[in-house]
Amino acid sequence: MKSGVNEFAKVAIMAEDNVLNALEFCKSIHDPYYICKGYAVIATKETDPSKKFKYLSESIKASNGVKDVIHRSLVLAWPLRELARTNADKLIKKTIREILDFTKRKKGTIEYLDQLIYLIGALAIGNKENFDVIYNELLAECKLCDHNKKDIALSQLIPFVDKVSPAYANELLFLIDGDKPRKKAEKNLQREAKKDINSYFLDLQFKSI
Repeated sequence: MKSGVNEFAKVAIMAEDNVLNALEFCKSIHDPYYICKGYAVIATKETDPSKKFKYLSESIKASNGVKDVIHRSLVLAWPLRELARTNADKLIKKTIREILDFTKRKKGTIEYLDQLIYLIGALAIGNKENFDVIYNELLAECKLCDHNKKDIALSQLIPFVDKVSPAYANELLFLIDGDKPRKKAEKNLQREAKKDINSYFLDLQFKSI
């Protein structure tokens, strides 16, 4: 795992200066989790639309080798984010359907909730219909998940969702069971009113390699 982290970090650094060199190095990585992330970060630096789409398709293909279904879902948030930026709705919708299918046995767990939060972060830009698919799944999951971490997760997520839809944020607020996390969410909403949506995405996903 550590070598994979280092290899991905190298790809990210190389991609800043030379996409082709980063691509060649990415092909030498063995862990499919980091291959997926590598292709996705390379795609963010590619200016040619057809090549960008090719790299994102390769990223999604590489995720098939990730055995743990939650890890696979989490890493797919990387290519999905860039696909959302380019409005590649057909592939986005297909990937979302596949994710919700291969992770369905995890419903009712905090791990399933975590992956939905990542996906919400990935799909906050682009076609709102794609965001809505995951948001509606999140609503259903919050009604299933009685883990106390749900309230904590929602208190952190609500200010972000408010940037996409204040109505959605208010809906989530009423799904928090505990008084303390609900008050925290309300304070977060006030404190982070001027925060940019892309900053949240960094917090939700790309902050941690």
